[in-house]
Amino acid sequence: MLNPNGVNTPTTGDPVGADLGGPAFSEKWEYRSIVGMLMYLAANTRPDIAFVVNQVERFSHNPKNSHALEIKRILRYLKKTQDKGMYRHPDGSFKPSCYVYSDFGGLFGSEDP
Repeated sequence: MLNPNGVNTPTTGDPVGADLGGPAFSEKWEYRSIVGMLMYLAANTRPDIAFVVNQVERFSHNPKNSHALEIKRILRYLKKTQDKGMYRHPDGSFKPSCYVYSDFGGLFGSEDP
């Protein structure tokens, strides 16, 4: 994905499921390696992708083609928003300076318990 088209969101909004009957993962890149890189970004500078990265990470043991498409969408989102991110400027005080509200990308309660 050297020159991907950018997208405005890291996910389509649909839940990422197991896709038991879907076609097997058939890409040339290592699924777990890319997921690991995305997890590093989500934990350190890009918290906006944390939820969807967690969703694709759940299927590292048996990825399907649909999971590869989700990863590609995340990469297209990162390409479009490469000038965004979280910058930390520590001031020595250990007081919280950020408060976050999240509904898990609108997917809270969408899967079977």
